[in-house]
Amino acid sequence: MKGFAKKFMLVMSVFILTLPIFTSEVAAATFTQPELELNASAGMIFDENSGQIVYSKNPDEKLAIGSITKIVTLYLVTKAIKDGKISESDLVTPTQEQADMTQDNELTNVRLDADKSYSVKDLYNAAWIVSSNSAAMMLAGKVAGTQAKFVKMMRKTVKDWGIKDAELYNASGLNNSDLKTDMYIGPTDGENKLSANDIGVIVKHVLDQYPEILQTTSQTKLSFPIDNEIKTYDTLNFLLKGQRDYQEGYEFDGLKTGTTEQAGESFVGTYHWIILDW
Repeated sequence: MKGFAKKFMLVMSVFILTLPIFTSEVAAATFTQPELELNASAGMIFDENSGQIVYSKNPDEKLAIGSITKIVTLYLVTKAIKDGKISESDLVTPTQEQADMTQDNELTNVRLDADKSYSVKDLYNAAWIVSSNSAAMMLAGKVAGTQAKFVKMMRKTVKDWGIKDAELYNASGLNNSDLKTDMYIGPTDGENKLSANDIGVIVKHVLDQYPEILQTTSQTKLSFPIDNEIKTYDTLNFLLKGQRDYQEGYEFDGLKTGTTEQAGESFVGTYHWIILDW
């Protein structure tokens, strides 16, 4: 008997369960799909290594994805850091509008002040661990200069990965109606939309290139400088070990949650499944 670990990806956009894949189409499964009814509009489960589909539901339906958007956003930030275009120690100052957003608990959760500067590393962690919208936008501006230019980078990136009909309007995942006009492109009520299959493609590319991202997304606490002290925020991924919805045997280490009125609750996660093979 031998045991080995398979890494699985659960993606739920309004629960998309996804294990990443290799091309713009998911590889066909070679085993019978299990009897499983996902309480979600769409979802997929893939084996990250082989691309086999374990489960799918409406995999090609375009749905609002909320902060799942930040996977693309933070991939481009990670790439800029790795390429030496920006540094984790670089300081970024929020615009007044970005700072003001952090006073609205429905739009963001980490307080930022327009008269203070924050390191790229702190903003990066805030965007991943607690999904700070303003932090994501500040990083987008740091990488591309403007939000519009950054969204065009996002569109080009996913198109290069074979996703031809992505609806991407901003770097945060909020509805455009919640943002100022210089924070998005497209219609005033536009909201980012992708399919479960699209997200699988994206996550496969992201984790193949930068698997170390999971070292950040697996963290259950964010330490962030507020005034002259360090404030601690809890992760929004309640499936991580020690969190509210953790179940023993399902050791999630990422990846991203998201919530908006249109998107509902969304989730992308990875975990290792131990297979016993005789």
